[in-house]
Formats: sequence, C-alpha cells, structure tokens
Amino acid sequence: MYDKKIAYFSMGSGIYNDLLTYGGGLEILAGDMIKEVMDNQKLYPITFFHILWKKGYSLQRVNERGEVTDHEPQGNAWEKYLVDTGKEVEVSIFGKPVAVKIWKLKNGPVYYLDTDMEKNGEFCNITHFLYGGAWDQPEKERIAQEIVLGIGGVRAIDALGLHIDGYHYNDGHPAFVGLELISQRMKFYQATEPNMTEDERFQRAWRHVKERTAFTTHTNVPAGNESHSVDLLMEVGANAGLTHAQLERIGGNPFGMTVASLRLASMANGVSRLQVMAAKDMWHWVDGAPNFIAITNGVHPGTWWNPNIKKAFEAKDIHGVYGAHEECKAELINEIKMRTGVQLRQGSMLIAFARRATEYKRWNLIFREKARFEYLIKNYDLQIVFTGKAHRHDTSGKGYISEIYHLSKQYPNNVVFLEGYNIELAQKLVAGADVWLNNPRVPLEACGTSGMKAAMNGTLNVSTLDGWWREAAYHGVNGFNIGNGEFGSNFQDENDAKALMHVLKYEVLPAYENKPVWMGMMFASIMTAKQYSTGRMVEEYFVNLYNYLKS
Repeated sequence: MYDKKIAYFSMGSGIYNDLLTYGGGLEILAGDMIKEVMDNQKLYPITFFHILWKKGYSLQRVNERGEVTDHEPQGNAWEKYLVDTGKEVEVSIFGKPVAVKIWKLKNGPVYYLDTDMEKNGEFCNITHFLYGGAWDQPEKERIAQEIVLGIGGVRAIDALGLHIDGYHYNDGHPAFVGLELISQRMKFYQATEPNMTEDERFQRAWRHVKERTAFTTHTNVPAGNESHSVDLLMEVGANAGLTHAQLERIGGNPFGMTVASLRLASMANGVSRLQVMAAKDMWHWVDGAPNFIAITNGVHPGTWWNPNIKKAFEAKDIHGVYGAHEECKAELINEIKMRTGVQLRQGSMLIAFARRATEYKRWNLIFREKARFEYLIKNYDLQIVFTGKAHRHDTSGKGYISEIYHLSKQYPNNVVFLEGYNIELAQKLVAGADVWLNNPRVPLEACGTSGMKAAMNGTLNVSTLDGWWREAAYHGVNGFNIGNGEFGSNFQDENDAKALMHVLKYEVLPAYENKPVWMGMMFASIMTAKQYSTGRMVEEYFVNLYNYLKS
C-alpha cells in the first residue's frame, strides 16, 4: 500500500451509465481511475472530488433538417449510488453565501458537491449541467462551477476531517483548489508568524502548496485551455481572498486556468508521450512551470473488456475470440436497427467512429475522397457508424454532426449516425465494430482512450499516429496506420484522406477478407491493449508523480 494520501479533483466522472456526471473522455478517464481505485482501495489511497450534476450533460438530438439541438437528459439515477454525508460547506458567489452539500459514493472514496438546494435561491442551478447551460452568461456560470469544485472541494476536505498529503488536478478546471489552499496557508502564517509581510506570506504559502500539487494536462488545442479576466474572477468570487495582483502572478491576466495549474504544481504529466512533447512546446513560456512527464492513459478492463472475448483470449482460443466478437457485432447491429431502422450486414466490415465533435478530430475525413469512398461502398459494402456529441456552445462541432446526418441520408445503407452516446453504447461499439477509426490531425489528440477499449476487444485500430497509438502501433500486426505520422504540412488533411483510402482498400479490407490473418491481428490487438490498463496508469501516478510531492 502507498502511504501518500491524494485528493483528486475533476469536473465530473463517468462511473456508471445512469450516473450522469460525465460528458466525454475527460470524465470517463476519471471514472475508470475511480473504478481501479475501488478495486484496490487498500493499495491506492486516493479520494476523489467532483460535482454532482443533477441534470447531467446535454442530450443532443438531430432533427429532420439535420439541426443539432440540446435537451435535458433523463434518467439520472444519482440517488441510487450516493449517500448524504450530512455535511455542508459554504462558498461565496458574487459576494453572496452559497451552501454546498457533500454527497458520497456508497461503495467508493468519491465525494460529490451540490448546490441544488432551495436556500441557495438563484444559485441552486450552478450544479445542474456539466459545463453549463443553466445561465444566460456561460462564462460566469463556468467560473461559479469551478469555484464550487475548487474552493468548495478544499473546504469539503476540512469538513469531512480527511487527512490529505497531496492534490491532483485533472485538467485546468480545479485550479481554484490552489487559490483556496494558498489563502488558508496565508491565514495560518498570519496567526503564527505575525511579523511576516503580506508578500512573504503569499510567496511562502504558494511554495508550500506547489510542493504538494500535481497537474495533468489533456489538451494541446488552445480553445480547450480556458482563461478569464482577473476582474471577472474577482467579481464572481474565485479569488478565495487573494488580491488582484496575486491572481495575476499565478495565472496572468487574462487568468489562464492551465497556466495557473502549471504554476501551482511541482509535478505535471501529459497523457501520452507525443502529447507531452506538444505540451512542452505549447507551454514553454510559462515561468515557474514544472517539467512534464508522460503517463499514458489507461482504461478499466472490468468496464470495457467484453467478458466472452476476455474468456476466449485467456484460454488462448483465437477462434473463440473471433466468435465472441461476431456475437457482439450481431448485438451492435441489432442495437443500430432498433435505434435507426437501418439494417447493417454481419458479413461486411463495420467501422465505428465515436468522438467528440470538434474540428481537429476530422469527422468527415473519410468522405473527403468521395469517389474512392463510394467505390468502397459499391465493391466492399463498407459500413460506418458515427456517434458523439459537441460541446453545448460549439456551433462548428454541431455542424460536423449535421454533416454526417445528411451523409447518412445520402448513403442510407452504409452510413449511420447514432444519437445518445453514453457508456452503454460505447461498450457495444468497442466490442462489436470490426474497425475503430481515429483520424485526428497530428499532434492534437491527447491520448485517445477509446482506441484502447476497442483494442482490448480485438477491434482493430485504423488511426493516424497520434496519442497512444503512436506508442502502440505495429502496422499490419495489431492494427493499421493512416499516413506516417508527419505533421505541419499545409496539405495534411489532403494527404491523410488519401492515405486513409489507400490503407482501407489495399490493406484493411484484404486482411478482413482473409479470416486467419484478421483473427491473428485481433489477438495481437488484445495483447497490446493489456499494457494500457488503469492498473498500470494508477501505479505510474504513485511511482512517478505522487512520490515526488512533499507530505
């Protein structure tokens, strides 16, 4: 057992399909990490803090005109999983007190923060929607949510009487944790060493907090690293008692949540080796930032590895793995028929593309070479199913979903879009698809854990050499590469589209038609995925990250 007790902060977590506190990969990763810790509670002393999103993330629908609309999801079964601790803390929003109720996961060291109480009046809805949607001023809503997570989270630790040695921020959203810790430490110095100047207290408190803080960065896309004016942070109440000038010293002005997290941490990691290289280049100018190390993400086998495929693999039964996969494929085809009315074919290759809808993930890359795509449909009956969501305020992301919807009408028997992407649907896709398509623009993918889940089930990755796949790929052995991993060209999209069509026609489809070859690759894929589990990931966090934090 490791003896350093860690508090891990994340905006949400995807633990159970009907506990709607997740939106995308960031929260699913946190959920997988939680389940690994729950499996080994005596080994890994981590306590998790999230927000209880009473109304969850947005449910996106596509109407007959292809317009994407956001709806309130139904079926959030949080009461089934959580118990009331009987504890509350208080934060200040716009100078007004807001009560934060603390809930606990029944079977794990996970606490949820909740403002949805009548006495909070206009602020009861802060914790309604993950990443916002209740206020008509989304930036202020986001800051208020991060106040609840960061400042409220630290105060929850005190209220619960927990002993914590180190603090871990999952992305930049929890940066206000550091502000509250600094503020508390400054008050301690003021009481115990009254002769210290204000600046000495601030510097010493900052150093004390930094030595006990770790930070994980997930995105190399500038739009994914939020910032706010210091004046606005002061107005909403995110400063935790620190001055305007002190906030500027920590996060700049505008106050960058990632910049602040880097300056507040003594250890930082990226989630794949390539992502670390990109992050170092992106944040090289941040003075006071720690060096980045790579801890490639992992996925929770108990959640994502289909039991029948697992059983056959562990029996070293290659034919059994293939047979179990074919059963999963039949289930997926039935699910698609039930949801859309489209009847896909068991004997034709089925490609899955499940991603957040954003520009760099290139939802439409496979259609860029239209004539060649139509050739593959006509001659090989190629089938492809898309699913995913865009952020609520990302109109361009919703545009990609709309484009795929219209293409599904143009190719009604070969292209399908599925609404309502969630954990349950993801489990069916990673086990039932033949190919997992991932074509982000290199080097913008952080990791791509969904590809690990697919590989774990023998679903072969066809991917650009980005994120985890750059580390794991053996072309033609455990999957297939799109292109050679080069980036920076003005013709990158054009080159990758041609490379995708080439590898599908001349390598992927011929391998699929040669069942002994395909079955061998499926087995190799599962062998590869075994290295990318949450067990390995959490172990690396303790050995390579938390081990270097001061207690």
